[in-house]
Amino acid sequence: MSKSSDIFVERWVSANVHNIPGLEDYSRHVAQLAEQLVADAEDRGIPEDELNETVGDAEDYLTRAYETVQDGDLGFHESD
Repeated sequence: MSKSSDIFVERWVSANVHNIPGLEDYSRHVAQLAEQLVADAEDRGIPEDELNETVGDAEDYLTRAYETVQDGDLGFHESD
């Protein structure tokens, strides 16, 4: 596992996983973001296999990230 990929993923998720008003089913959004995460990582010189070591399956990882910022009553909210 690469420290640079860890930092990249942390910053990328912080910039891209956030409140989207009215978004109830985020599965399609997560699939699009997973593709973008892989592409952005590769643009930064982080190969997909290294990214997979950091996050595992990108869609599963991003789904969990969204679940951490979701409020059952209010929908998604910004993390503090």
